[in-house]
Amino acid sequence: MMKKILIPLLVLFLANCSSVDPSAYKDKEPELVLEKYFEGVTSGWGLVLDRNEEVIKRFIVKIDGTFTDNGTKGKLVEDFVWSDGKTERRVWFLEKKKDKNWTGKADDVIGSAEGVVSGNSLNWKYAYNLVLEDSVIENLVVTFNDWMFLINDNVLMNRATFSKFGINLGTVIITFKKDDLDK
Repeated sequence: MMKKILIPLLVLFLANCSSVDPSAYKDKEPELVLEKYFEGVTSGWGLVLDRNEEVIKRFIVKIDGTFTDNGTKGKLVEDFVWSDGKTERRVWFLEKKKDKNWTGKADDVIGSAEGVVSGNSLNWKYAYNLVLEDSVIENLVVTFNDWMFLINDNVLMNRATFSKFGINLGTVIITFKKDDLDK
């Protein structure tokens, strides 16, 4: 009886642990240069889906990005307007490491986000303090696996899954568009 329970749990756990290696996109174009794309103003439109893929929130985000030290240090100020009318600001501090790797810090990120740019993609992994409204639990630390793909010089698509103990809890989908591309 115990095997009947443990084997499906093990399969579920291992399936949730698998992940695409960013190097799979190393030859994909156009090449994403993070500090170039997020310099200036970028707008985004997004959805938050629960684990059953039901849309639970919608949002608009405006990002103001500045990079210094030859593009190796960045600050992204994200201003969100949620479908329920609430607003939120998150400020990311980014630092470029060797071999197109990045680290990022924000108030609701536990430790540092670790990012790898490869070809047209960026994969961030980080722990996040998710605030839960209308719940007996005030907040929950979840793990994000966050993928961004540059479609062209103007459009970047983002799909991030968040999980706890390897169990998928939801997905965030965002389409970004540069506001100042023609300036």
